[in-house]
Amino acid sequence: MTSDTALLILAGLGLFFIGVKQLGSNLTQLAGPRLRKAVRTATSSPLLAAGLGSLVGIATQSTNAITFIVIGLVNSGSMAVRSALPVIAWANVGTSALVFLATVSIHDTVLAMVVVVGFAYYRGIDKSPRYRHPVGALLGLGLLFLGLEWIHDGSVALRGSETLRSMLVLAQNSPWLAFLLGAALTPVVQTAKTVSTITVALISAGLLGVDSAVMVVLGANFGSCANVLFMASNIRGRGRQLSIYQALLKVAGVVAAIPVLVLWWLDKTSPAELLSLLQVSPHVQVAIAYLALQVAAIAVLAPLGGVVERVLDRLSPITVEEKLSRPKYLFDGVHRDPETAALLVGREQERQVSFLPGYLEPFREDSEVENPLAPEQLRQANTMVMREIDECLHRVLNDPPSPQILRVVLNHQNRNRLIKALQDDLLEFAGLLATIRGRGIEHRMIGHLVEATHALLSMAPQALVESADPDTLEVLKRLTGDRPELMDRVRHSLGADENVSAAAQEMLFSVTMLFKRIIWQMRHLLILTEVEDTPRAEVQ
Repeated sequence: MTSDTALLILAGLGLFFIGVKQLGSNLTQLAGPRLRKAVRTATSSPLLAAGLGSLVGIATQSTNAITFIVIGLVNSGSMAVRSALPVIAWANVGTSALVFLATVSIHDTVLAMVVVVGFAYYRGIDKSPRYRHPVGALLGLGLLFLGLEWIHDGSVALRGSETLRSMLVLAQNSPWLAFLLGAALTPVVQTAKTVSTITVALISAGLLGVDSAVMVVLGANFGSCANVLFMASNIRGRGRQLSIYQALLKVAGVVAAIPVLVLWWLDKTSPAELLSLLQVSPHVQVAIAYLALQVAAIAVLAPLGGVVERVLDRLSPITVEEKLSRPKYLFDGVHRDPETAALLVGREQERQVSFLPGYLEPFREDSEVENPLAPEQLRQANTMVMREIDECLHRVLNDPPSPQILRVVLNHQNRNRLIKALQDDLLEFAGLLATIRGRGIEHRMIGHLVEATHALLSMAPQALVESADPDTLEVLKRLTGDRPELMDRVRHSLGADENVSAAAQEMLFSVTMLFKRIIWQMRHLLILTEVEDTPRAEVQ
């Protein structure tokens, strides 16, 4: 094996990897919003979900990209895990298109792609928001196939290498060695599709037999579990369930191939003999074997739908954040009954206000909450529900309700803005407290402000309900009243304290200003609640 040949093959691999990355990232950006909308619409039907999964797999050539898109939809409550599973499963089928394309000689087409992309860059078309991603995707596709050509050309030059011939003979005579080779290569190159595509290039160069190539593909399919599980290592809850399901699909494909392997072991038949019945060229046979593995995996897991869901729930239970990120009262179609929608939005807003004290729990010395959520996690969960509330109110206003309900809905919109502002300010408040704690700044005022804010926030939900105690509401109004003289005394006290550095004083001033803003927002939230005439209806 000469250095030129090795360099050609390695350069081909480099171009191939660059092309796959370039193609996937640009196609995902090109179709991202449309993909999300289409996925959400199509999952109502298993057949449509299968078709959609295949199409997005073909479009992005990345099961990881599809998995993360679907995880985002599941985490936002737009899709149930049960509806997401077939999309992910059939996306694997769609990605096999790249393996089939590797069986076709498109030398002239590749050169034409490079010419088109070159002129696009020369004319600055790649800088246009409209054409940037199509040009990038075309460049990725061209580099991908050019890399495959270089791998093929380099592999042809290796035919005379005695060392390589001996290794391939060993692989030909040891199916399990070929299997282990595929399994070991996949974590290195990231996807089974990549290993399978390179294998097609090798078999077309006459360096591998069909049986060995099939075992490499089988091993690559099994080895891709490591990539999927690594991707899921930092994900919890329903998102991790989808990643685990992806790994189960890979294992199921290997399990489906066991009967063929048993017949091969008994000298009854071999993968090559079975695939030869298709009467196509050897490299196309390997591409078909890759596709068959993806389809067989679905055939194995589909009848076990309920069992698989229970296993996923056990392996990755729903997290506290996920529970908080879903509305408790709102449901699809509630906007069609404006009166009920107005009532349930009010209930959902009361629930969101009840979470406000949680932003300060990590900073209280006498907190009774074990393992409180980080403020950032709580804000993320709250954001998803607030978005659902906004969408519900917007849909109600699209078909204007009666004047009475309209007034309540508009009031709810104003309340929503105040609640979101409170959540934002409390997150900033918590961030300042974390910084103060991290810098070792100590001052008695910090604990007082935290406890005072927490106490007021804890009382707020009681004042928002329809049956609010007038005395409680009056007490809260007094406590949240504007007291500039009190804040002036606090600031004067800080300025006169010689034990507090200038940097610490600046941070403590920022805390007091945030405290004042939070109190102001709470007062206006109470005023909106007081003037609201919520429809009286029963909630089951």
